[in-house]
Amino acid sequence: MFFRILFSLLLFTFICCAQTKIEIIQAGELKYNKKNHNARKLIGDVILKHDNAFMYCDSAYLYEKSNKMDAFSNVKINQGDSIEILGNYLEYDGNSKIAFIKGNVSLIDNEIKLTSNEIIYNKNNNIAYYYSGGFINTVDNVLESKKGTYNTLSKMAYFKKNVVLTNPEYVFESDTLHFFTPKEIASFYGPTTITSGTSVINCRKGKYDTQKEEAWFTDSAKLTTDSYSLFGDSLFYNGINNVSEAFYNTKLIDQIDDYIIEGNYAHYFENKDSCFVTNKPVLSVLLDDTLFLHADTLISILDSNDSKIALVFHDVKIYKPNLQGKCDSLVYSFYNNKMEMFDAPVLWSDVNQITSDKLDFYLSKNQLDSMHLLGEPFICSKEDSLSFNQIKGKEMTGYFLENKLKTLDVRGNGHAIYFVKDDDNLVGINITYCSNMKISVLQNEINQITFLTKPEAKVYPEKELSIDERFLEKFNWRDNERPLKKEDIFN
Repeated sequence: MFFRILFSLLLFTFICCAQTKIEIIQAGELKYNKKNHNARKLIGDVILKHDNAFMYCDSAYLYEKSNKMDAFSNVKINQGDSIEILGNYLEYDGNSKIAFIKGNVSLIDNEIKLTSNEIIYNKNNNIAYYYSGGFINTVDNVLESKKGTYNTLSKMAYFKKNVVLTNPEYVFESDTLHFFTPKEIASFYGPTTITSGTSVINCRKGKYDTQKEEAWFTDSAKLTTDSYSLFGDSLFYNGINNVSEAFYNTKLIDQIDDYIIEGNYAHYFENKDSCFVTNKPVLSVLLDDTLFLHADTLISILDSNDSKIALVFHDVKIYKPNLQGKCDSLVYSFYNNKMEMFDAPVLWSDVNQITSDKLDFYLSKNQLDSMHLLGEPFICSKEDSLSFNQIKGKEMTGYFLENKLKTLDVRGNGHAIYFVKDDDNLVGINITYCSNMKISVLQNEINQITFLTKPEAKVYPEKELSIDERFLEKFNWRDNERPLKKEDIFN
């Protein structure tokens, strides 16, 4: 027990000896006030010192026994070469080395200025705290919050509740924000909104380099402008070049041309109003029934007329309830709803399969409007497993009504095989050769052929034609490639 008491006394003595006293450096007048806890009253041009801090004021009470002081009017604390604190009133404890400053308080650290009505400054860890609202001004930014701390050694500032960062180019609003003042880098946590002109970014976590104007946003990230919205699990944004990147579960919504592009990676160039999307990209054209396009890569750009087009390439698949297609590459023009298909294109509309070296078709009011086929055009429809209506030529133009083929103009090397019926009874098989002809279709069956040049046509009884004679050259039924539902475009 004796050794414990001795150790406690030695420890107490060591602590007491380690504590330095507040020193009086200067005062115009010095009084002793027994009524105020034996305080010494200092009046006029008062200067006191504790460790490496000098404290200035118009008047003060110094409590030498408790090593505390109160300072009044024109209060200033200088610590080291860079820290200056100004206020109207100061309470300072020389033992705990904690200062409470009140009334129009400013803490100045070189180019950093913290202002609040009340600040607690801890000289042990060189951290300033405020709890009733405050501001920090840097070279280019003003930060405001309900609560905050500033570390004068690490130069880190921490803000909590109703945080607002104001920059000439944008405004941050967040729940929690950390700010590294030397490089002016903000890290934010909780629901955050960043507004720059007409652009708004929403997220729950991220980092923004205010000098480089580069930012990472994560957790429900979203960028919205007047013309588009960009979503992703995370977003990268460069404000100098106006370039955005979205990663995983990305979605770009174009409010002007009514389309959506989804994927797992998107690169958007705001100045050029263009984007690059890959990793399972899907283009959704917002018609009455949405048209879905999937491929390896999708690029949306402006053409020479400043009209939006989509370049879709490698293993393109199309799905719409009344229209499906497939090709290697495709160009979609949002201006006139024109779709150009390349490299073994095939289109399915109702019962018709349409193929050509190059296939262009137009949409109007959510329906197929017309199409143009160039290079080995071929249209066929199935009667049964061995019977197909077929039309081929050098060039074709088709016109649709309510998504059904109504008329077909065939120009050059026209050749047709179709099954003639009477009340669903087969009459025979018509084989027609005619360079140019116009075909009228009713209820998905050839109703009438108008020959524009001298034709060769004959109806054969079914038994007179072999299986091979029932098929035109280059016939290829590709129904097994047809997407039957939206999910099939990913297979």
